[in-house]
Amino acid sequence: MSNEPIRGTAVLAKGIWVLRTIAEQREPVTFTALQKETGLPKGTLHRILQALIAENLVSRDKLNRTYQPGLDLLRLANAALSNVHLRDVAQEECRHLCNLTGETVNLIARDGLKAIIVDRFDTAKAVNSNESIGFNIHLHCAAGGKAIAAFLSDAELELALSQSRLEKFTPKTITSRTKLKRHLKGVRRQGFATNDGETDPSVFGIAAPIFDLRNEVVGSINLTVPQYRLKPDDTERRIRAVLNAAETISQSMGYVV
Repeated sequence: MSNEPIRGTAVLAKGIWVLRTIAEQREPVTFTALQKETGLPKGTLHRILQALIAENLVSRDKLNRTYQPGLDLLRLANAALSNVHLRDVAQEECRHLCNLTGETVNLIARDGLKAIIVDRFDTAKAVNSNESIGFNIHLHCAAGGKAIAAFLSDAELELALSQSRLEKFTPKTITSRTKLKRHLKGVRRQGFATNDGETDPSVFGIAAPIFDLRNEVVGSINLTVPQYRLKPDDTERRIRAVLNAAETISQSMGYVV
């Protein structure tokens, strides 16, 4: 745990730490991996997990002996997301972009030095993207993450990079901090980010930042296109559509150019 718990809340703090650790995993996690991640004694971790399971905040797969978020945690997350101002403001424009392009649109919110999908708009077309609401977005390779990272302050970006493992997903993924900083400067200059097979070889992404009335980046809007549907003639049109959507949402958030 990064901070000392308030006096009398040590058990609660440990429970929250375990819950957060499980929720942030891409896949169900084993007891051994969870113990290694949290550093808690076996007995303590076991008791916490039993309590979380009893409240349906965590579920256990008995066959595979793994743990994952429970249904009640997902309900709480959806309830919280329903109150996110950005999500309310951006829905109409996201839906418009989805209908205009015929491609999947993700609305991504900045959460401190992280980015998370808070809304998703799908089309009837097939798309090789399994990202869903609540999914954490990588700042170093996903278009939606790079669109946010590029507009962080120098200090915020340094801190974000120091806390991140630049995981390599494909040969195109940037894993050098020096190269990434240079790349993000280019993103900032042009006003949008792309993901040309950096997280998945079959996917191309376009994203633009969203700003609020303080002129601070609060999120991004991302368009996902399967590579096999990607046509050079359509790319510029899609970029303009994403930029227009981001500008409209930013203005609704109080941003003034």
